[in-house]
Amino acid sequence: MIHDPEMSRALGVNVDRFYLVTFTLGCFLAALGGSFTAPTVSVVPGLGVDVIVLSFAVVVIGGLGSLPGAALGA
Repeated sequence: MIHDPEMSRALGVNVDRFYLVTFTLGCFLAALGGSFTAPTVSVVPGLGVDVIVLSFAVVVIGGLGSLPGAALGA
């Protein structure tokens, strides 16, 4: 859908709503992950460095764009 939004619109997909729902779901999952992570580690200004390194490792192990691979890497 992202590669050809005009064709998706022609097929009847509301592309703007799809982008909105996708962005909202991503924000929700990020907030959920942060709320699960915050009680297990001390929240300090440099916290993002450790989390980013671990997230990058999961993406590299699982493969970018592969949900089953990311779950396996996690």
